[in-house]
Order: sequence, then structure tokens, then C-alpha cells
Amino acid sequence: MRTMLAFILCFVCVITAVSQVAPPEFQPPGDEDLKLAIGQTVRIRTRGGGAFQGNLFGVGSDRLELVDGEGQIVQIARGEISMFEILDPSRDSAAYFQDAANNRLIVMPTGFGMEPRSLHVTSQEIIAVTTTYGLSEGFSLWGGISIPGAIASLRYAAPITPHVAFSIGSFAGATWVDPVGVILPYALVSMGHPNRDITLGAGLPFTLSPQKPISLAAAALAIGGKIIIARNASIVTETWLLAQNTGGVWDSLDMLILPAAVFRIAASRISWDIGAILPLRLTNAEGWYFGGIFDGSIFPLPVISITYRIM
Repeated sequence: MRTMLAFILCFVCVITAVSQVAPPEFQPPGDEDLKLAIGQTVRIRTRGGGAFQGNLFGVGSDRLELVDGEGQIVQIARGEISMFEILDPSRDSAAYFQDAANNRLIVMPTGFGMEPRSLHVTSQEIIAVTTTYGLSEGFSLWGGISIPGAIASLRYAAPITPHVAFSIGSFAGATWVDPVGVILPYALVSMGHPNRDITLGAGLPFTLSPQKPISLAAAALAIGGKIIIARNASIVTETWLLAQNTGGVWDSLDMLILPAAVFRIAASRISWDIGAILPLRLTNAEGWYFGGIFDGSIFPLPVISITYRIM
């Protein structure tokens, strides 16, 4: 437990130290550099962490004007621009989709990495609050607290091809009461685009407690993906298969099956998930059984989360 709390404290200190490093000075681009034309589809980021996307409506000496997806005219001061990108209308629509939570599915991360210095805060089911920070092109930190305990993870992600990426990392968690720790090394591979992909994952969760040495608790497989259904909405799925190790031996089948799906209302700064998870169990420990984990009853549990991108 002390080790877990020290890990969380270290996580907070690293984020605080890195976030205080001043970014390199950015020189506002001139018209000759941007090759601006009214009607172009562009994406702009500002020093304050804002992200804007739309069609150029006006070009001034001190500001740019965009028409966003809602038909609103947005004015952006040139001196505040930190990134400017002209988008090609012929490209895949996933490149235009804006999602503050595009580095994860419902709970699990994808194989794609985070942008350096980006900071996300997520509240899941109200009872858990987590923070994710992009340390570099490949490394990111994730950690938080909940009613049951504390959680943390260090992850490395790298592209294999323009449309395939892998990620490896380790999750750690501990409960507040009757201390039990969980360590989950994992590997993921994603195919597609961060906004529309299929992700496969595998991991080996270990448990430890003062009364019991570290032991392998299960073997975990996961599959999930995202599809875009509208300009600011997508469907995200995630299914976990947990083959449990009962009593330290694998002499029978005892599997938890956790399929989940959410409707995601997405934007560049904030994204909402609303959906459900259906906990199921398959076992032959005392004769074959397939059904719900609540005394045989099968019913879904709500999934609600919100992600806010601070920078």
C-alpha cells in the first residue's frame, strides 16, 4: 500500500515538474508560410490549449476567422497560434473527427500514443477520477483515485506502420481497506486511426497482500474498437475475457466475460461516454454454467464517463 501511494505521489510530482517547463517560443505564421485561402479546412491550436477546426472565413493581419462544425464564426488571434494545419478534404474522415478521449477505448488504452504535454482528466462512474499525461512521443503516465483505492500506469506506445501501432505498459492498483495490490503488465496493438480502430490486448494480472505472496490471478484478453457515426459522435466497444486462476491452479474453466459498449459524444476539449457493461460468467467448476454474476441474473450495469482535455 505504501508503495502504491508513493507511486501516485511520484506521478503527481512528475506531471507538475514537466508542465512547468516553458514550451519553445512560437513565431506566428505569415500568409506566405500558410498559403491561406478562404474556404480551406484547417486545424488550429493555441497557446492556452485550445483546439479549433473549420473552414477559413476571414484572414486578417492580427487574427483568423473560422466557421466551425456548428456554423459559428470563431476568431483566433494570430499571436496565440501554436499549431496550424491545412487539412486535405479528400482524406479519411477520421482525420477530421475530434475526440478528447481518442487515446483510449472505454477503460483500456489503445496502441496509439498521446501527444507530448497533453493532459486529460477523466471521471468514470463518478467514483473514480484519473489523469493522463503525455510525457513524450512514446511515454505517458496515468493515475488516479477511487472509492476502492488508487491506480497508476506507465505506458509506451510506438507506430509500426502509418495505420498500426503497439503499446506496452504496466498497471498497478491497491485498495484502501484490507490492502490488496494488483499488478497488470499488458501489451496492445491497434489497427486503423486513433479515432476509428480495432484494438487487441493481453495481460497477466498478479495479486499481492500482506497475508499472501505475489501470485498470478488470471489471464486477460481484450478486444475493442471505435466507429464514427456522425460528425461529433462515435460508438466505442470493449470486451474483456478473464480466465481466473482458482486456488493457484488451472484445473477448471472459470471465466468472466465483460462486454461493454458506449455512445461517445466527442469534441476536441470534452467527450462524454454513455453506455452499459454486461457482466457474465462461464464455468465448469461444479457443472457447466453460463449466466450473470449476480446469483445467475443477467442485467447490464451503466457506464458513464467524461473526459476533459486541459492541454
